[in-house]
Amino acid sequence: MTDSVQRELARGLVGHPAADPVTEAVTKRIVQIARQYERAMHQVTARHDVSLGDCEVIWHLAHTDSSQHTPGQLAKAFYVTAGTMTSRLDRLERAGYLSRSIDPGNRASIKVTLTDAGQALHHATADDMIALRRDLIASALDPDDLAALNSLLQQVLTGIERRLPPQPPRETDEAVVNAITSSRNSRAQP
Repeated sequence: MTDSVQRELARGLVGHPAADPVTEAVTKRIVQIARQYERAMHQVTARHDVSLGDCEVIWHLAHTDSSQHTPGQLAKAFYVTAGTMTSRLDRLERAGYLSRSIDPGNRASIKVTLTDAGQALHHATADDMIALRRDLIASALDPDDLAALNSLLQQVLTGIERRLPPQPPRETDEAVVNAITSSRNSRAQP
């Protein structure tokens, strides 16, 4: 059985004698699987008339502590600007999937909550995603092979995360940017 990586691998390795064909093939397959899966996820959410990004906000709201549901906290969680998050929230609110209200405990804070329609969208899209993963991944392997693949991928990811820890929370990134900006500003002053 030949896949797109197998068809392209030899050409990609020409002139790179140090490259291990197996490592290159595994890496390319992981990337290609991720691309194909993301494409399929976009198709699933489009059937519900929402973008994948908007749907991810719905899923986040359904599965996280409601005290973390402010526009600013959502922007940080998704590594987007406040403006980008506001646009997403505007679309979702117009569609009736969420509501925004002033937090009675802190009038300076706006709380974002899912509506009944948002909860229904969450369940429908989550069910479709479960079916998608079953169709694309689980159906390609028998249960023992699927469990073995999961274990191997966990080992690979654990090894990578030892060398390259997962991206830090947004607050850390902002602290670094603020420190750099502050340092530049203090040097610029006479």
